[in-house]
Amino acid sequence: MESHHHQDEAGDEDRHRGGDDSNYHVPNYPTETPIAYHAVISFFRFVLAIFFSRIVIENPDRIPGNGRPTIVLVNHSNSLTDALIIMASVPRHARRMLRMTAKATHFRKPTFSSWLIEKAGSVPLQRAQDYQPETRIDNSVTRELLMNALCQQGDAICIFPEGISRYHPALAPFKTGAARIASDVLCQFKNQEKFEINLLPCSITYLHRQNFRSDVLVSFHDPIVLRSSDPTNAELVASDPECRKQGIAKLTATLTEKIRAGTLDSPSWDLIKAANMARTLYAPFGTQLSLGTHIRLTQRFVDVFAGRTPSPSSTPSPTSPQLSPSNHTELVKDLLDYQQMLFHLGLKDARLANNRLVSRRVILTRLAFRVSAAAFFLSICAPGLCFWIPTFIVTGYFAHRQRLKGPAWDTYDEVSNVNSPSPFFRNILTVDHVLLLRLLKPRCCGD
Repeated sequence: MESHHHQDEAGDEDRHRGGDDSNYHVPNYPTETPIAYHAVISFFRFVLAIFFSRIVIENPDRIPGNGRPTIVLVNHSNSLTDALIIMASVPRHARRMLRMTAKATHFRKPTFSSWLIEKAGSVPLQRAQDYQPETRIDNSVTRELLMNALCQQGDAICIFPEGISRYHPALAPFKTGAARIASDVLCQFKNQEKFEINLLPCSITYLHRQNFRSDVLVSFHDPIVLRSSDPTNAELVASDPECRKQGIAKLTATLTEKIRAGTLDSPSWDLIKAANMARTLYAPFGTQLSLGTHIRLTQRFVDVFAGRTPSPSSTPSPTSPQLSPSNHTELVKDLLDYQQMLFHLGLKDARLANNRLVSRRVILTRLAFRVSAAAFFLSICAPGLCFWIPTFIVTGYFAHRQRLKGPAWDTYDEVSNVNSPSPFFRNILTVDHVLLLRLLKPRCCGD
């Protein structure tokens, strides 16, 4: 995993609200981390390192340290994989343990995923959409457990404020649960001037979430530090329910904007496709872009095409493109048509941009070299391919079954949960096969 430090304009707004200059810690020791938790996290890191090509972590230094009550809020677009990513992205020196929340239907099942969720110390949350309409939803015990972990132990808990995982270009409307917990905690410690709680927004962006060896960006934003003694938080600790409701709504809107600033959020898939094409033309092949810049530049084009104000972190430099809003629709159509034409021709834009004429002799020489290289490497990889083919077939079968369970927005986010563990188990089987062949070799040779 790679760790990067990225500064943006949005951070200035938060630093005057507390930022990293705060040193408040709860008087008690943080929850003792069970050995099983470390084992599960190590397993997660190993599996993710096999499945994904790169997991780039931006600004891990913004994570509040142990003993500081913290709620980590993350967008939710890839089901259980989101939880694995965020747990594996928090350095052990920053946080000994990150307490996760998961829907209650994941618990107490005879499945591997259920076992992992429970061993990771997750807390069950009941959701209305998971039960019959007449079923009474009661999260009072879970709520009390989370508040105790925050207030008494100074733990970090992770909440997915969208409340649902879906394969969709836009973020789902955020629930107010995290802001309500923060408000309740502030009210509980209203008389303690030094008490504070940190809300840490985090954005996860997958370039191709279901594909093997794709890239992931994890961006930690500046924490929002809330104190009951701060006049700007008066609505969150107000005795009037309506006033508190307004404060909770404002805080939820702030969290939404912060998380949105670090990921791709578009009204439609077509706008993301057009934005990718525009970014390719603006920063052609050979331009050195970090993964974070790649995503923020793409989001900048999405914002412009959608006719909305870009988020502060995606505001371009003076050399960035300034597009007239009058021709957005026509430009998007032209970009999509151009992309479709390249797809049908099997070409990349970089090939068209390089208009040098190459002689037939050079073309044939390159072709012969690449065919020879492909044949050579295929002969080397053939034994390993024999081991991996069953994995590809089985994984493809179960991924296809997952897609048939419902609409794309509800099933495609589960595909990587099927795909990601398969390389790990394939590696185990490969080692087993090698050891078995090694043990059988003396007998076959007549020893």
